[in-house]
Amino acid sequence: QHIIYTHGGAYVNTLQKPHWDIIEALIRTTGATVTAPLYPLAPEHQYVDAYQFLEATYRAVLEDIPAKQVVFAGDSAGGGLALGQVFRYREIGLPLPGHVVLFSPWLDVTLSNPASPDAELRDVMLGIDWLREAGKWWSGESDPRVPLVSPIFGGLSGLPPIHVYIGTHDLFLSDARQLRDLVTQAGGEIDLKETPGGFHVFMAATFTPEAKEVYSQVAEAISLDMS
Repeated sequence: QHIIYTHGGAYVNTLQKPHWDIIEALIRTTGATVTAPLYPLAPEHQYVDAYQFLEATYRAVLEDIPAKQVVFAGDSAGGGLALGQVFRYREIGLPLPGHVVLFSPWLDVTLSNPASPDAELRDVMLGIDWLREAGKWWSGESDPRVPLVSPIFGGLSGLPPIHVYIGTHDLFLSDARQLRDLVTQAGGEIDLKETPGGFHVFMAATFTPEAKEVYSQVAEAISLDMS
């Protein structure tokens, strides 16, 4: 198995120690190797630049590893990229990965879900206004609702199995639930695991029992079809 892990950070922050902690936990629990692309960031770059970089990365991985043995994974903004890549590669005819693993994914940069304001009150880390600003930088001149920026608006049929892990005190919870409902309606396979009281990307605190349970679940989920 090989995981391509896209890190979070609202599309403006570089890969940080918590991301390395997540990657280490994935390696230890799944036995997979990991590629962590250092994709271009806003405001100097927009999503189009990142997808060009990520496509080149994926093509390089496919030279040595069958697509069914590849897992796209990411946290927060990186979770949006992990799912958005599936739309992009489906469009251009590249083989799709075997699984998609999303940790507290940012699925809609406009944060238009009517449940988001209430969710913001429970989230100790995220704020709607500054996230929307970062989303504008990332989308550039494009509509921020395009699927490569806000994948919840993409075509959700014909996707690999999706595994979502999120806490109930996360601003993005309402969008994760909407994604589950939409993928299910489209006939797809999606599993949403909600951790009571979990904060945004709580699985980065890899030493906690809650995080350890997530990695155990991930290892079991992605191993099902990977013989």
